[in-house]
Amino acid sequence: MKMEQHETEDHWPPSYSILDCLPWEDVLFKKVFPNLAVQTLFSLRRVSKQFHECITYYFQTSKCLNLSRIAARCNGVAFQIMTNDNSNLQELNLRNSKDWLTDELLVPVLQRNSRLLLIDISNCTRLTNESIRILALHCPNLCRITLRECIWLSVVAVTNLVLHCRGLTHVDLSGCWNLNDEAVVTMAMCCQQLEFLSIAKIYGVTDHAIANVASYCRRLKHLNMTGCWRVTNESVILLAEYCRDLKALQIRECRDINEQSLCKLREKNVKVDIPKYPYTIVCPLTRSLQRLNVQI
Repeated sequence: MKMEQHETEDHWPPSYSILDCLPWEDVLFKKVFPNLAVQTLFSLRRVSKQFHECITYYFQTSKCLNLSRIAARCNGVAFQIMTNDNSNLQELNLRNSKDWLTDELLVPVLQRNSRLLLIDISNCTRLTNESIRILALHCPNLCRITLRECIWLSVVAVTNLVLHCRGLTHVDLSGCWNLNDEAVVTMAMCCQQLEFLSIAKIYGVTDHAIANVASYCRRLKHLNMTGCWRVTNESVILLAEYCRDLKALQIRECRDINEQSLCKLREKNVKVDIPKYPYTIVCPLTRSLQRLNVQI
């Protein structure tokens, strides 16, 4: 009886894990891991040596890394684990990584990933223009870049970027208030495939910049110039004339833009973010009398 039990145990089938049953690259990497939180992936690394090997290989081969939802809970060590051996990244979203992301961490990643198409480093306050310089040199195929609230961004950095990355179609520079007409004009001339452009709250932008955008960026679909109070009807009329694919225009806080120019865009079903007001020509004398509450 004891002999029979011993023989049964010797022939007991070996145990299997999910990693033995499912193809890593075809199933786990494509269907399972992208739906798991980054914290879960790091927890799986601690389950066993096999899981550690699997997750490490997944990080090495990933084409997309999005840390925007956990930026406040991430750190430089975790970022290095996820990126150190990866040269396949095409999308990199590090939005709001302001507490830990530095040039020293980001630059090596940019140097290794020349096929990068999309990057979002909005509100990453510890970065400098050095990261933009490396991005321009090593990622010439870049299509989309988001730099919201990167107040350190300079005109020279933007100029360098657009001279090397001429295929940009989506650019968000909202809140980068160190920029001016020169940066926007250079971008318009170099990146004529632009479809989305946000220059909101760049207070130095004037009609000169928007006129060049209208002239060169004929494929533009969405323009956000909220807070660009120096822009007037003059350049908006040019947008209506040349940007025939325009679908949306954001002009809140642009005090010198009114229905004199917007009516032409509304006729083309362009969505404008302010309500329609009747436009009437009022002479200066009449306006002065109205301010003094004089009956006319």
